[in-house]
Amino acid sequence: MMQKPKHVLSSSMAFNSFGSIFFYHCIYGCMFCTLVNFVNYVILLLCLCILLVTYVLFCVFCFIVLFCALFVCKCILHYCHRVSTQLQLTKYIKL
Repeated sequence: MMQKPKHVLSSSMAFNSFGSIFFYHCIYGCMFCTLVNFVNYVILLLCLCILLVTYVLFCVFCFIVLFCALFVCKCILHYCHRVSTQLQLTKYIKL
């Protein structure tokens, strides 16, 4: 019987080599997809944090503006009350 040369691969060895390469390719592909999904989730989480911080800063800004507007209104009302009281007093004094 004649033996096969060692450099010639049998069909089962070639399939096993291709199968293992394909298997590792699938594993590395799945790992890459998982990494991409993880990166996407991290980016999504960062965007959500930025949105939340922006919302909080907007609320704080609105509160400060509202406080300033109410303070200005209070000052104007106080000034008007003081002026009207002075006018009433001068009116009674003149009588």
